[in-house]
Amino acid sequence: MSIETNQTAVVNGSSVEGRAGGSSLRQPFSIARQRLVVGSILVGMVLVAFEGTVVSTAMPTVVSSLGGLYNYSWVFTAYLFASTITIPLWGKLSDVFGRRRFYLSGMVVFVIGSGLCGQARSMEALILFRTIQGIGAGAVIPLSLTIIADLYTVKERVRMQSLFGGVWGLASIAGPILGGLITDYWSWHWAFYVNVPIGLLAAGIMAVGMRESPRPAHKSAIDYFGAFLMTGTVTLLLAILSLGGKTYPWDSTPILAACLILIAGVWLFIRVESGASDPILPLNLFKDRMFNTSCITSFLIGIAMFGALSFIPLFVQAVIGTSATAAGSVLTPLMLGWVFSSIVASRLLLKIGIRPTLIMGLLILLVGCAGLTQFDTGMVKSTVAWTMAVVGAGFGLSFTPLLIAMQNAVPRAQLGVATSASQFFRTIGGAVGVALLGAVMTERMHSRFIDIGNFADSGLSRDQIYNLLQHPDAIVNSVTRNMLPPSVLHAMQDILANALHHTFIATLVVVIIALISAFFIPRYTTRDFDAMGERL
Repeated sequence: MSIETNQTAVVNGSSVEGRAGGSSLRQPFSIARQRLVVGSILVGMVLVAFEGTVVSTAMPTVVSSLGGLYNYSWVFTAYLFASTITIPLWGKLSDVFGRRRFYLSGMVVFVIGSGLCGQARSMEALILFRTIQGIGAGAVIPLSLTIIADLYTVKERVRMQSLFGGVWGLASIAGPILGGLITDYWSWHWAFYVNVPIGLLAAGIMAVGMRESPRPAHKSAIDYFGAFLMTGTVTLLLAILSLGGKTYPWDSTPILAACLILIAGVWLFIRVESGASDPILPLNLFKDRMFNTSCITSFLIGIAMFGALSFIPLFVQAVIGTSATAAGSVLTPLMLGWVFSSIVASRLLLKIGIRPTLIMGLLILLVGCAGLTQFDTGMVKSTVAWTMAVVGAGFGLSFTPLLIAMQNAVPRAQLGVATSASQFFRTIGGAVGVALLGAVMTERMHSRFIDIGNFADSGLSRDQIYNLLQHPDAIVNSVTRNMLPPSVLHAMQDILANALHHTFIATLVVVIIALISAFFIPRYTTRDFDAMGERL
């Protein structure tokens, strides 16, 4: 059957046209084209998953080549800022003008940014080019998931999510290995250059495989002012979270002034969106209980996820006393648990529904986070690995139900906004989580450092002790750690272990709140999925 005909092709016993409803994919799809689109999406997901881990592995070599250690964190922060800010914008534009053109646009921007990163000759230039890369990344994952929602029924989509979760997890595991090989045997430049052919391949497959019917002219005015306000408020929020407690104290004038401006910006954004004919973020979506509770739960799980990814390697490296490579390797059990449970989640969703699957995932995550609170200086790496696997299993069972819940809370014409919202709130939660949990750790360390009696037997002078307490990161670096007197090293490890213990307790509290919020999500059963498939 030709894809160019006006008849409806039947794929797997159901009509793609009927599944698409009000979406952009009204052109009938053959099985071959559908597979091409899914292949492009898988390649794109592997690309973005590799990016986070490959660059992390290569960055120490980048710093030794370009210098600028003081700007080290901004290489990651710039990417996070740009991708987070643009996620809802890409989603809205794809709802209005179509998925294909914006998926391809985002991929091209990502490829250009990657090529420029490989050409960087200074740390400042690398940060700028990472920003360009992040703008493109803001389109790839949310639009990939939106296209899948356009192509498949709810039940088929649930099964596809297990495939994508497995591919993402395996790519994240392979990323550090690939990054080390590229950096050691080629150069750090190729950690970025490798994205170019892969990205062009994904874009080429999508360009060939995906066809959209012509869209009617968009009669409503694009909400440019709302987009500007959203970009500004999210940028300011991320800046506050990045600079607060580090560059500026939380109670300093710049941070307090920024918070007041942020509150005013949020108020103005709500006013503008309430009166816009076609808002960049339709506020009426938050009247739906499925949508708003899913957003809240995604935000809370984002706090827990970034807390685990950020602070567990620190515990292993500084408290247990391992290398950076060994500390990073503790994330492998987490990703393996994530891959396995994401596959299980697809089967559970179809058998017991969204809410029970999500609650089960959060209960497993609760057990894993409770295990984190038991970490101390005598912890062995095998126990850490098992705990990480449990934490990963909890995340894998939680994210798929939340995505499906948010997509099915909205009309098909707003799938892009809903899918982007899922990733947006999780990422914002991560940014808040790193700042919040980091503040807990800093406060606990500071309260213990005040007691110089902890270092009475160190043989160091009072001035030496004070200087050491100003640079507690000495126990993270293996060279400086070995230079410390044993009594000082043990005292500092105890202090950091205590601080991280309270950090993990805070993470546990966040997961408990997320579990409570999950009980307010409406329960969807297999019969509901069937009804949704017929309606959509």
